[in-house]
Amino acid sequence: MNTYKMNSSLYSLALCAALISVIAASSVTSSSYTTSDDASSRRTLFISTFEFTGEQPRGTLYAVVGDKSLIAAKNPETKSFQVSWSEEHKLAGAGTYTVQLYSEEGHAALRKAKRDGQSAEDVKPLATLSIDHNGVYQGPWLSSETVASIAAVVLMYFAYTKKCSILA
Repeated sequence: MNTYKMNSSLYSLALCAALISVIAASSVTSSSYTTSDDASSRRTLFISTFEFTGEQPRGTLYAVVGDKSLIAAKNPETKSFQVSWSEEHKLAGAGTYTVQLYSEEGHAALRKAKRDGQSAEDVKPLATLSIDHNGVYQGPWLSSETVASIAAVVLMYFAYTKKCSILA
């Protein structure tokens, strides 16, 4: 009876340790940047920098955004990762973009599932990041040169009609 209690306690302790390590390995902190001005660039740039708190993933890390697979770059000094991509301004509308992070094995399983026509939702990512993009400012509807030209034409019209009414 005593060994049964000790074994069950050891199993419970091992299970708790495994759960804690899974939870610690899966927490991620991230920050992101997206292009906000149309005049300074031709494409919208998305950059997400993230760091795993707790156990660091080993091997290559892959990021999946929509139908694109990207490799995450690792900074060995800070142990952080970075994923970046760009899109045409017209294609990169405002909204939230989801970035799913996969290990090498997870990414291979995801590609296999897509290739075999299976549901990709069965493959769980290591973590999921969200990038909020507010859209790109494309400038005012009318440029200042256009407004100045219209004002000059209107002013000349009123001056000409006033001159004609005085001379008549």
